[in-house]
Order: sequence, then structure tokens, then C-alpha cells
Amino acid sequence: MSFAKAQDLLRLAQMAASRRRGVSLDDICSEFDVSRRTAQRMTEALDATFSNVTTTDDAERRRHWRLDAPFPSSLQPRQETAIE
Repeated sequence: MSFAKAQDLLRLAQMAASRRRGVSLDDICSEFDVSRRTAQRMTEALDATFSNVTTTDDAERRRHWRLDAPFPSSLQPRQETAIE
């Protein structure tokens, strides 16, 4: 992952932690000026990187991603278990 993408991922995590409902694909598209598919990839990276991501769907069936713990303590990387 490039440094710029890592910065974008951290910015996305901050957005997801600071908004009560989290962030939607439309929010990501407008904030980062990216396509919908790129926004989907960003949410996949968010979910793969942080263990405390929850998803919810609103009445219009739009999905929102949110970090449960307050920022910045929520920015804990996933702990991979060692395979022995």
C-alpha cells in the first residue's frame, strides 16, 4: 500500500469514528473524489485493517461503516493469530 493510500485509509477511519451513523459509499465518493468501485475497495480495506468496524443499513438500504470505539483509540490494527 502506498503512503498516500495509507493516509486516505486513516482519514476514512477518522471519518467513520467521528460520525454517529458512520460513512456511506456516497460520503466516501464525495469526500475523496473517487468512483463508487474505489469507495468499495476503501471500505474493504477499512474492514480488513480495523477489528472494530460495524456495518449497518439504513431505511433506503444504504450501508454505513462505523468504528465503534472513539477515535484515536479505535485505530488499533488487527492482531493476526500465529499459525503453528
